[in-house]
Amino acid sequence: MALVAFLGAVDVLFLVVSLVFDQLLRNAGRPDLVGLRGENWLIVAAVVSAGVVGGSVALAQPRNPVGWLFLALSLLMMSAGPVDAWFDYGLLARPGSRPGSAVLAYIDDVTFLGWLGLVALVLYLTPTGRPLSPRWGLAAKVTAAAGAVGFLLGLVSAGPLDPPYDHVRNPWEVSAVQPLADHLFGWLSLVVGLGLIGGGVSLLVRFRRSQGDERRQLLWMAFVVVPLPLFVIAAFVAARSNSSAWTVVASAGFVMLIPVAAGLSVVRYRLYDVERLLAATVNYVLLTTLLI
Repeated sequence: MALVAFLGAVDVLFLVVSLVFDQLLRNAGRPDLVGLRGENWLIVAAVVSAGVVGGSVALAQPRNPVGWLFLALSLLMMSAGPVDAWFDYGLLARPGSRPGSAVLAYIDDVTFLGWLGLVALVLYLTPTGRPLSPRWGLAAKVTAAAGAVGFLLGLVSAGPLDPPYDHVRNPWEVSAVQPLADHLFGWLSLVVGLGLIGGGVSLLVRFRRSQGDERRQLLWMAFVVVPLPLFVIAAFVAARSNSSAWTVVASAGFVMLIPVAAGLSVVRYRLYDVERLLAATVNYVLLTTLLI
């Protein structure tokens, strides 16, 4: 209970810090760098949905990893706000005014692997906390490993960031592993994307094999994973074409739909058996958001 409350408080703190940093960017004459605007509120909606479902599942079934995965997803996504604002201020609004801005920019550039990996693991492990079979379990492990290795390789990358950060050099660059590291990073990113799609297939197979109440519990989850490949492809295409708005929309699409579907399954069909906790958590989140 205490850990879940602490993680929820950290989420709220990240949101408050993001709002404060956004105001600093406005005061510096760079409202174009403000993070919490337009399509980025989809990310906030995804964070709230993941946090609510994750907190409810973690409280009711602390041994089920799905709840903790949702909470980790919520924290990772919400932390992007302060991180983005920090290096935007230090690299663009007031160059040189924020220490570690270049490092944070490169870290932020590879955190999408964490988003993808966590959502994939949720799909592989819903609702029992265990994969459907040893083979699906191996696919989940490969996805997680590819994401972890890809993240580490991204931290030492020598490749340029997308504009307007293309003038930034990575302070953690390791020339000895280039260009092999950048090539491997691209392939590992593809493996993680395919692993995410595999997680959706795993859930659909679980749905087809289920019967009765279990089948009804998985109904919403199975329904939203059908467009999952389209979202994944759209996110990769948007990222390649440097379309930040469409990248956010596509990424938020598959990240947000999964926890929302889990919440609907809880309310309608008692997925994870946490419907009462979910209702209480929703009320708490709404009141906290209103207060902020």
